[in-house]
Amino acid sequence: MKILALAALALAIAITGCKSTAPQVKTTMVTLPSIGEVVTSYLGENLITQGVGYYTDVITVGNMIKYTASFKEAIYSNIVGTIIFEADNYSVGINNLYGTEVSRTKFLAYDKADNEVCITQNPWVAYPLWMANCFDTDEVNIFRAEKQELVFTKDSLRQHIKYEGKSGDTLKFTYSEFTDVVMAGDAVASKFTIDLSKGNSIVYKGSRFEVIEATNSFITYEIIKPFS
Repeated sequence: MKILALAALALAIAITGCKSTAPQVKTTMVTLPSIGEVVTSYLGENLITQGVGYYTDVITVGNMIKYTASFKEAIYSNIVGTIIFEADNYSVGINNLYGTEVSRTKFLAYDKADNEVCITQNPWVAYPLWMANCFDTDEVNIFRAEKQELVFTKDSLRQHIKYEGKSGDTLKFTYSEFTDVVMAGDAVASKFTIDLSKGNSIVYKGSRFEVIEATNSFITYEIIKPFS
């Protein structure tokens, strides 16, 4: 029996170590809010966001501390075509037999039928639930969003315009752009203003929106044209 168990263990390790091809994800250029939509944004919020992304299932996993692992609350997005969900940061700590953290991961396998999450360090293993460290809703809060949510690709250039308030007839904004791979920060951040006394159209970096109402705390507007 011991020999058979060791053989089974070796087989499971060999199988779980096999990598599969990363699934192809259909992406598209996304502009938020949508063209023609009338919305209100408040001080410090983005008026427009644009980038390449896709819609996918999302789960939120809460805080948890166990002897074998620990979770810091995070949102995980499904890697399309797999049962693997990925967080933006390494929110899962993995402990050794002594309860000491030895590594971290941002990947969880999600079993929808049992509503449980299982730790995996390799998102492309063929059978990530085999021999995994799993936790169900009796041990950690797991919430699955009812609708798919937008996820931007990591190498996608994301462009934003943020509302910075009003002074007299002058509206203040900040433009920024970055990717998840390289945070460009101030190198591509710039501030600009619009004088409402000269019209209510705002044009910047190819984008255009019409101001309907603006105060120092909020702005109501319609997106006419995305970034170009």
